[in-house]
Amino acid sequence: MTRRQVRTQPSRKRSAPKTQPHNTRSVIKVPPSFNDEQLRFRFDKVDFDDYCLHKSTPEQHKRILKRLAHLEQETLQQARKNNDVGDYRMDELKSKNRQAYEKLRHHFEEMEYLCKVVVGNGGSERIFGYREGNVIHIIWFDANHNVWPEHKRCS
Repeated sequence: MTRRQVRTQPSRKRSAPKTQPHNTRSVIKVPPSFNDEQLRFRFDKVDFDDYCLHKSTPEQHKRILKRLAHLEQETLQQARKNNDVGDYRMDELKSKNRQAYEKLRHHFEEMEYLCKVVVGNGGSERIFGYREGNVIHIIWFDANHNVWPEHKRCS
């Protein structure tokens, strides 16, 4: 048997997998392709000190997981339209919660936007993180508007 007869499949040219560089910059301007992608959540940047998920009650924890599972069925565009997801400028956080601002600047110095995900309980329970396209990296769980207090300015 010759070498040509043994070969059963034509050789395929393999291309390198497409990857995106990993950085901690949250992006407000999203390429149109990301708007149509379903939301995804990652827990790789969770802060285990302040506003941590492990400090939530069992009922809150259950509500968080159900909500995230529901939101993963939505596209970024749908979630924004429903006000389930939003981006806040970091310089605005400085006037709302200086301690949270300083902590984020220390760990994520290039982050320009803080991404908010509404979890439930009348909108008072929220998750904060940073967003890369349609992927939200969770940092904090805020049960009582402490991270981004409404109508508050620090002096």
